Amino acid sequence: LPGITKIWRKRLGHTSGRYEEVPDCLIVIDSSGSMTNPAYQISYAVVAALCAANTYLSYNSSVAVYNFAYSPCEELVVEFTRDKAKIYKAIIYYFGGGTRIDLKKIERLLGNSTNVDVFMITDMKIYNLEDVIRFFSKIDNRVTIVYTRRSFELKKFRKKVTRGNVSFYQVQREEDIPKIV
Repeated sequence: LPGITKIWRKRLGHTSGRYEEVPDCLIVIDSSGSMTNPAYQISYAVVAALCAANTYLSYNSSVAVYNFAYSPCEELVVEFTRDKAKIYKAIIYYFGGGTRIDLKKIERLLGNSTNVDVFMITDMKIYNLEDVIRFFSKIDNRVTIVYTRRSFELKKFRKKVTRGNVSFYQVQREEDIPKIV
């Protein structure tokens, strides 16, 4: 996406072990007022989400997007698809306002599958953070939490979600993006 993304040089390395199929991915992205508006400046959270989507799509996996802010009117849901245009539009869309996650929508998108990775990007300023913590404490899916700033809420989340299926990465600069994808 011109002006938003960069081209990263792919490095090949030696791997050993068996090939495993790449699961589908649910991208959960915060587009509340505390997040950078991609219409006015580069949002590394948006760039990270686009890179993650591209990575999964390049392995023939499907991607779903749950873009959220505060109310049911301020959310955008894209079911699992391989349509890049739908995925990109949902990731880039910016709401502003407050931050609340409708966990029932995420549960519905995940279904009963544990073969879906969850890739959540937020600053952790979430009104229903306790509910979100309980939710991520009980699911078995692989979860990657990408946060844009350190906060009390992040410390609380990390302290309470101690399962091995949850990884945390900070993204504040473009150099941080290749590490998470």
